[in-house]
Amino acid sequence: MNIKNILHTTVLIALSCVLPACLSPRAANSPPPPAFEKTFGGDGFDRGMFINHTSDGGYIACGYSNSFSQTEDVYVLKLDKNGALEWQKSYGSARTDMGWGIIESPNGGYVLHGTNGSTDGTNDDVSIRRLNATGEVLWEKYYGNEKDERVTFLQETSDGNWLLIGQRTQQSGVNIDSYALKTDTSGQVLWEKTFGGPGIERTFYGAETPAGDYLLTGLTLPYDNNKADILILKISRNGELLFQKTWGEKDVHDIAHSYSRNPDGKSYTLTGYIESAKPGFHDGLWMQLDEAGKVLATTRHHTGEDLRLMHAAGTADKGWVVAGYIRKDITQNIWDAVLLKYDRSGQVQWLKTFGTPEKDDQGYWLTTDKSGAVTFTGYTKSSSENGDLWVVRVAEVTPFQKGVTSEEKR
Repeated sequence: MNIKNILHTTVLIALSCVLPACLSPRAANSPPPPAFEKTFGGDGFDRGMFINHTSDGGYIACGYSNSFSQTEDVYVLKLDKNGALEWQKSYGSARTDMGWGIIESPNGGYVLHGTNGSTDGTNDDVSIRRLNATGEVLWEKYYGNEKDERVTFLQETSDGNWLLIGQRTQQSGVNIDSYALKTDTSGQVLWEKTFGGPGIERTFYGAETPAGDYLLTGLTLPYDNNKADILILKISRNGELLFQKTWGEKDVHDIAHSYSRNPDGKSYTLTGYIESAKPGFHDGLWMQLDEAGKVLATTRHHTGEDLRLMHAAGTADKGWVVAGYIRKDITQNIWDAVLLKYDRSGQVQWLKTFGTPEKDDQGYWLTTDKSGAVTFTGYTKSSSENGDLWVVRVAEVTPFQKGVTSEEKR
């Protein structure tokens, strides 16, 4: 492997858990937290891909933007608890650069991972940046070879290292492989692996098992009709492939995005979307797996519209709340952002949309807190023609348990 490193200052860090914390019940006599809706960016396109809470009660978010240069750059914002901007930074090259996730470090500052145009300008590489508390770069490293690599998730592992999950393009549009990279917390590579055949296999997210192995999820395109099946891989802590399984049907498009280990430590929740009986439209998908990749349960939520679910977080009642987007007309890219609440059995309790009619608004990642609040990020064209990075905080999820469904609202 050819690894391109730019090392400014050697900093050893311990990464906090990237999975959102489960909600805890709010004390009966405490006031609900404030709700807010904020937009950020410039004259270009600004999109949020990740958001998490920080130890000071605020938020750290990242994504990408072309408002600050001629190309898309990694875009990072630090917000206070009310969503007010404390600082913002962009990082990039002369090519497309994207921020996929950012984590607060216990010893101060942040760890940012994403995709960057390579230093020689020929392909995309994986990046890790260590930032100080105000977003200044302390060190950065790049990983990859002459192929295109994209990493969408960073998992702190029980052995004190980092596992990065994504994809490597062997031949554009023809051969894409699942990709995993393990480093220590100074960014030194422990191993790098690809998994896949001559077609398209992509992994997005994953979780560690109690034994220290890793379950990865993504998609594969095994059919001539270009329909996707859900891909499930299990690899050892040393990157050895233990099994590969798929779930789906030949004539149905299936995608799983969010993937996390359940509190029982033995099962895993996937959320995503599955093609409905109405061609081109999708239903919400909820799945439970064991660590052998066996499907324990599935449900699908049909609204009659095109519903895409992205990322989920656990709730105090052992259910899940998921961010995504929904549209009525598949011939137009005009979406509403959506929050959808599942109970512990995968039944939908409520669905609530956000955004302006006839404007494109999408939710992508969300985080929860002990007060019962949910905060999601994505983008909105409600306030800008090109789209702004969007952060919405919903004070509590419980008031929506008898809220309108998409059928009732529309």
